[in-house]
Amino acid sequence: MSDTVRGVAGDGDLPRRKADSRRRRLRAWLAGRGLVADRSSVREAILGLPVAQPAARADWHRPDFLDPAGHPINRAGLEVDDVWRPLDARGEPAWRRLFAVGSILARQDWMREKCGTGLAVATAWAAVGHLARALRSAPAG
Repeated sequence: MSDTVRGVAGDGDLPRRKADSRRRRLRAWLAGRGLVADRSSVREAILGLPVAQPAARADWHRPDFLDPAGHPINRAGLEVDDVWRPLDARGEPAWRRLFAVGSILARQDWMREKCGTGLAVATAWAAVGHLARALRSAPAG
């Protein structure tokens, strides 16, 4: 087995241990574990993007566990622009060709609404459509 990994987007020829670590983190992010919570806040685990969330830890949950309105923390996530690009701290797209879809989006509550697959498919479909249009209109080269 080689000591380097080739052909992994963004990894180049990193030593295997480091490339494997980056792939595991990316895989976790892609599998819906892109947000990490500690005792004071929620953060985006890979790129450090800002997360829309309740202002204080005390505001994360409602007193009634089964409150029909859900819990504010379940709506924490990444804010996006109208073409599904995550926003940076200034409210601008963090990267031109980075898109956020599914359960990592802010202001949705897929757990309470039981729409995780629908949310993932619909937002991915929309983001891919925007990316395809952007790539078609980009100058060749």
